[in-house]
Amino acid sequence: MTASHLVAESVWKTIESTHSVNEEQLSILHFLFGKNFERATRIVDQRGVKKISGEPSGRFVFQCKHQLAARLAGSLGACIEVKVSDEQLAVLLSEL
Repeated sequence: MTASHLVAESVWKTIESTHSVNEEQLSILHFLFGKNFERATRIVDQRGVKKISGEPSGRFVFQCKHQLAARLAGSLGACIEVKVSDEQLAVLLSEL
């Protein structure tokens, strides 16, 4: 693992544990990911990340084409949550 990857993981874990992000964390992630992170924050601000959860298993997928946005929204709990049956989730995944 590279040093930048370790720093990013440490920041993500802190955000996930607190479900909040501060200016320093935003600055670090912006430094590491640049314009991609800017796009991710815009997507999250616009509530553009959907988390589809299967029940009863609890398995989930993010419906968002931007991995950083999905990670940020998931860490903050800022996703639109949709619950479906496990069978419906399997069909959705098979269509990807």
